[in-house]
Amino acid sequence: GELDAQQRAAAADHARALELARRAASIRPSPSLTWLMAREHRALDQLVEALDLARACVREADADAALRNRDTIRQACEAVRASVEPRLGRVEISVPTDAPDGLVVRLDGRVVVPALRGVAVPVMPGAVRVEAVAPGFRPAVREGEPAGPRAHSTITVGSTVAATAAPASGPGRTRAGRRAASVTGRGDGDLGRT
Repeated sequence: GELDAQQRAAAADHARALELARRAASIRPSPSLTWLMAREHRALDQLVEALDLARACVREADADAALRNRDTIRQACEAVRASVEPRLGRVEISVPTDAPDGLVVRLDGRVVVPALRGVAVPVMPGAVRVEAVAPGFRPAVREGEPAGPRAHSTITVGSTVAATAAPASGPGRTRAGRRAASVTGRGDGDLGRT
């Protein structure tokens, strides 16, 4: 349980400590386990996960007025957040209003939910991978590179008209002007079109 995870963390066996903490949290979640997982992700240099868990830990501690050591746990979670946040870059996914219905955007494999589109989300510094897919459209996959820690890039996911025609059902009919999702970047020109 939690005690085993803490012992593994103290022994600098961060991967095992994280595994044990996850198991314990799946049985009985607590802000202290969330804090432990945030610390272990930070120790493993998994900074985005560490930040997500540190923020969740603060929310959990704030929501539980009866939590023993609430202020201590909350401050520890804030300390993890404060130590990780400056080491991350930010990428903002911009989606125009005419984007195709059913558009799914992934940033480094993680779905960017519509509520986070237009919001700068944390990423590890370096190359990022953006995927845009929508039913009936060709997928677009591009890689861009934020400058480094504290850098902010904006990537626009839009749609372009593909010059392809595909046969429709019925003799002699074609479907022209099929649109394809595209990914473009800010400032450094077009990252590419599909």
